[in-house]
Amino acid sequence: LLPLSTRTLHQVAMSNVVAALTDDESLFQKLKGNILQMLNLNQRIRQPSKPGAASGLVPVADDVWKVLVLDAFCVDVLAPIVRVGDLRKMGVTLNLILEQPRGPVTDVPAVYFVVPSHENIQRITKDFESGLYDSYYLNFSRALAPELMQELAVGAVRGNAQQAIQQVYDQHMHFTCVEPNVFTLLCPQSFQRLHDPAASESNVLRLIDDIVGGLVSVITTLDVIPFICATRGEAAQ
Repeated sequence: LLPLSTRTLHQVAMSNVVAALTDDESLFQKLKGNILQMLNLNQRIRQPSKPGAASGLVPVADDVWKVLVLDAFCVDVLAPIVRVGDLRKMGVTLNLILEQPRGPVTDVPAVYFVVPSHENIQRITKDFESGLYDSYYLNFSRALAPELMQELAVGAVRGNAQQAIQQVYDQHMHFTCVEPNVFTLLCPQSFQRLHDPAASESNVLRLIDDIVGGLVSVITTLDVIPFICATRGEAAQ
């Protein structure tokens, strides 16, 4: 933590923003690339190698058809970034919502992209027990807490799905972009919720955790090291 004046803090912050915005690749493009790689079962996506091949990215697992399972938050993450054509190129043939009733789909892997929460872990373990899919590729929008990992492991054993779980990834994509270098953490009315006198401490801490997870995701996507600045002696320090 660096004790800096307001003016110096503003200069440091602006210099970092300019450095990020002048990168060859925008935040939007970086996020989209990460999403497409996730949909490609977290394998690197290659360029077409044949002369005269159509332009665009070619999935490594281009012969694998997939089911994509999203929760409500991650639907909002993907909506401005990827189009139906992008999903089809990645082999996604069916999009499903985690919170809604779903039937079994056999012979295809299921790619999950969800927020790491107790409720979502319960839904996923229920899918294990119901045997909805042949294999599971689990992707979380931010870091999965140890207690949730433990709950997921117990659910996998209970549902006899140990062999069916192929991947578990922290994707650090807990935000979305609305312009090339403009992002949102998808926290509506956050100022009001943080300063509401009637707000409970648990709700405020949960919101702060969401904000921190989103900012860490942005920093990770940009691949930069941030300056963390605070006034000496204040609460932030």
